[in-house]
Amino acid sequence: MKQFSLRAALMLLVALFSFGKAAAEEAQARIYIPTFSMTSYEAKEVSVMLDNEVPIAALQFDLDLPSNLSIVGTPEMTVERKANGMQLSYNPDLNRIGIFSFTNAAFKGESGAVLTFKLQAAEGSLDNLSEPMEMKMTGIVISGPSGNPSIKQANQTVKINVQEADFQVTSSTRVIAVTPGQQAEVAMGLDNSVAVAGLQFNVTLPEGVTVDTESFAATSRVSQNTTIVPYVRQNGVVNVQMFDMTGGNIISTGNEGNIVTFNVNIADDFAAETAEIKIDEVVVSALGNQSFEAGELTVSLVNGSEKYQQAMEKVQELRDALEAALATIAEVAPDVKDDFTGEAIEGSINSLVEDIEAAYAQGLLNADYDTVMAPAADIEAETAKLIEDAKAAQAAKEDGDRTAQNRAAYQTDLDALDVLQQSLNHTLSTVALVYPSFDATADGEAAQNAINAARQAALEAFEAVTAEGLYDYTLDTAAIQALIDVIPVNAAYDKANRKIEQLRSNLNDALAQVAEVAPLVKDNFTGADILAQIDALAEAADAAKADGTIAALYDDIMSPEAQINIAIAKLVEDAKAAQAAEEKRRADNEAAYNADLAKIEALHDELTAALAEIAEINPVYDSAAEVAAINTALNDAKTAADNEYAAVAEEGNYASVVSEQTIASVKEMIETMVNNARATGIDDIIYRAEAGELTIYTLDGRKVSEPVKGQVNIFVDANGKAHKAIVR
Repeated sequence: MKQFSLRAALMLLVALFSFGKAAAEEAQARIYIPTFSMTSYEAKEVSVMLDNEVPIAALQFDLDLPSNLSIVGTPEMTVERKANGMQLSYNPDLNRIGIFSFTNAAFKGESGAVLTFKLQAAEGSLDNLSEPMEMKMTGIVISGPSGNPSIKQANQTVKINVQEADFQVTSSTRVIAVTPGQQAEVAMGLDNSVAVAGLQFNVTLPEGVTVDTESFAATSRVSQNTTIVPYVRQNGVVNVQMFDMTGGNIISTGNEGNIVTFNVNIADDFAAETAEIKIDEVVVSALGNQSFEAGELTVSLVNGSEKYQQAMEKVQELRDALEAALATIAEVAPDVKDDFTGEAIEGSINSLVEDIEAAYAQGLLNADYDTVMAPAADIEAETAKLIEDAKAAQAAKEDGDRTAQNRAAYQTDLDALDVLQQSLNHTLSTVALVYPSFDATADGEAAQNAINAARQAALEAFEAVTAEGLYDYTLDTAAIQALIDVIPVNAAYDKANRKIEQLRSNLNDALAQVAEVAPLVKDNFTGADILAQIDALAEAADAAKADGTIAALYDDIMSPEAQINIAIAKLVEDAKAAQAAEEKRRADNEAAYNADLAKIEALHDELTAALAEIAEINPVYDSAAEVAAINTALNDAKTAADNEYAAVAEEGNYASVVSEQTIASVKEMIETMVNNARATGIDDIIYRAEAGELTIYTLDGRKVSEPVKGQVNIFVDANGKAHKAIVR
């Protein structure tokens, strides 16, 4: 979809984006007219484009023009896409244009203009216009040979700009060196003569290259409110839209420079020497609601593997040159050839290979090729010198020159020291790269001092036989190499110890967290097994340091680290879960205990109610013995509940001790007591009244000598306490 406007409402943006996806993915073919400008009254040639994934042999559409525009002349088919047998029809009354084929021949190609027509504006009609004009393509029908497929396309609105503006897509980097398996950054810029409200473009990628859609980022030229929306179509083309959701301009300052960057992923098996990323269909929204095309851009990708192959070919040249040099030495210096093995040069070549491999793996070989390959010239010079030195040594031997013999021996030691020096330099460089936190200064100085001391001792031994004698200095290369070899061992051991100490710190932090968040169960989560694993890991590191294998086997030795960290994290989570379970157990026990207490309290309430009832029906009833028995039963139940609750304080679940049988028994005791009081109540009152222990009154206050039957009587004892009763 080539038309685009970001100065319209935000809902239009969403609609444009959705339509762009549908059109790109579902249409087998479409015709359209790109946005164009009319800023003068001269006839303007307009192209009608056809993009088709299937053969198309016919099309037809009507043009609904603004009142101030008219078609001049007759539309014409383009030579590039016209097939033999095709005819164009034009109805000027309806502005209807059609193309059909008598032979069912299909248009050539799959994209580009199929016809052109000329538009002209009425004189004076463009004056003072600030908003773009619109024309519509309606009644769009596209069909293949013999009418299959037949596609009805939705009407299209074509924007016609009435103001001039210049836009051109650019890039600060038109050629990018890439390495298979790595990412590369692509920068896209824009030269713009006016402020930009919105932008969209397509990115077409070569085979083996994909876009990291999460990597799109605007540069400082672009407003902070800008939204970037990349969308990968089914055909692999990436459509990117840039707009400001607040309606502002996305580019207000500056008229050149990069505006967006994004990363592309280079496949591991990317084998092309060069490839191209194409950025096209760049449409800019500016000057109100007008759209402008901004050309297209091609970014070349240069495969890093080519530089790698070039580097390795150079290495092979160096090896071949060394082999040829040794063959020459064997021929021209047979008596001394064993003193000129090229071991130092072989070491330099191996070091160069390691540097090439490292730069290639890090994706730096293309950019740093000259730096990485700089030692090649020195190696070539050393190879040539090796031959000359061997010739000189052979000449000295043949001449019986003692000095030459001594010099050759001395040179052998110097060569060996050079190899050691290269080994030290390479080791320090590798350690700095692999173990950046390790300070190798002391170890490096020890090895360097040993090399310097040996070099000085060799010089003194050589100078000592200037006049007479044979050079007899013995260079202990093994001892010096041992000082060099210990550097990566110490570095790896230092890294391992840092990791182990971090594990101990992580465990301590975890235990502190356990103590805080799981105080009830913390003693069950001491981390002793994890600490044992850490100690075992420390012992393994110590043993590997002792036997010198820690650097080579570092990953294997430290492999338990990840699982230990997982175990530490799990320790905290398990403690939290145990804490939650313990809190629930205690809460459940307390609830069950309180439930038993509530049952006992309810029985107490029933006893209190029963005593109140007895006070009404038989105030003189002696319930002391029965109450004591009931209270004993209730106290026994309370004691049993307390004992059960105490027994599960630390573990176990509370089992209810106030059974339905106990409740029923107490209820029965209370009921029996009330019934006994009720059975003996009135008789006791009458007996006491007749014995003169109670004074009897009627409800109206009259004192009587005996209870009045059928009425409520008031009985007052010697203490003045009154009781009411009905005598039947």
